[in-house]
Amino acid sequence: MKLDPKYAAAYYNRGIVRDDLGDKQGAIHDVQKAGELYKQQGDNANYERAMKLLESIKNQHYRICLFSSA
Repeated sequence: MKLDPKYAAAYYNRGIVRDDLGDKQGAIHDVQKAGELYKQQGDNANYERAMKLLESIKNQHYRICLFSSA
């Protein structure tokens, strides 16, 4: 990403890895960035894919926060 900060797939993939490692906030940030870049680049299919993943991560994060505060 240092070499090409507009490479959306790098943010998307790092978001997946961060999610797998339990870094939900980092995952949300990266997938949001990927979505923004895909949209700017006119890549609607990958934009939609990123938005679906983002929703999934956010829902999972919300459930974790909900249960840990109970």
